[in-house]
Amino acid sequence: KNVFKLVDKVDTALGEKLDFAFHQQYGFLTACPTNVGTGMRASAMMHLPGLVLSEQINQVIQAVNKVGLAVRGLYGEGTESLGNLYQISNQSTLGESEETIIRRLERVISQVSNHEQNAREKLLEDDPDMVADKIGRAYGVLRHAYIIDSKEALNHAIDAQGLEAVIAMEDRNQILASSDGDFQEG
Repeated sequence: KNVFKLVDKVDTALGEKLDFAFHQQYGFLTACPTNVGTGMRASAMMHLPGLVLSEQINQVIQAVNKVGLAVRGLYGEGTESLGNLYQISNQSTLGESEETIIRRLERVISQVSNHEQNAREKLLEDDPDMVADKIGRAYGVLRHAYIIDSKEALNHAIDAQGLEAVIAMEDRNQILASSDGDFQEG
């Protein structure tokens, strides 16, 4: 919201000095028909590995599309998701105020974030070894690769919560191993 307030002030100041293509009924006229109206594209980048690993991402994308928002890849329209990063943004700008667009986006981001958190928790509960393996492999590549391009790096992207889960599992495994007389740490 703070960013929008700042951008709105800049937009207003520019509008006082420049002539924008504006129609009383349709709003701002742009080269792209989907931007006619407010001309504003509001978006958020979300890291959704839980929804991808639990195979819920397509359902979430369909639900988001039904409320007038689009889910795109990392670099916008027509691009693939890399590193489980998805961009969520408004599809059109005609007939709605900037505030309405932002409120809808905030509401949907909150809901998607809750679904992501639930998916992560369920994955950790149902298959902690798979989660630890995925994160451990990603960490290993990112930590030890000498040459890695951005696409591969993004596809191995992990977040701090995931890494903390692996560390907690390693601690648990060390405790289990040291409590068995056959295994000693040291």
